[in-house]
Amino acid sequence: MQSGFLISLKSNKPSNKKTYRYSLTVGNDGKKGVNGLVNFKIMQDLLLRISSTYNYSNGFRKNNYLNVDNSNKKDEVFIRAKFLFTPSKNFSLLGTVISPDFKMVDETK
Repeated sequence: MQSGFLISLKSNKPSNKKTYRYSLTVGNDGKKGVNGLVNFKIMQDLLLRISSTYNYSNGFRKNNYLNVDNSNKKDEVFIRAKFLFTPSKNFSLLGTVISPDFKMVDETK
């Protein structure tokens, strides 16, 4: 028996248009978050798009089995940078760098 999976992350390519966007989130259970992106031209043939997300929640959920009240805690940062290099109309190079930092609570303690 074979099993497999694929995770596909799709995001917008960098563009010539300067773009700046952000959003803030607050909610129950100490939820707070910041999302943002910037898109700009570094030089004539090189474009850059950076997006980032920060999410935090104190995870207040009572887990009687483990005797903890933070079993759903989140403290995560995700940053993605995409570069588009187009030196000619017949050639382009697209590169992506992803930096995730997902901190979840250790439910065994």
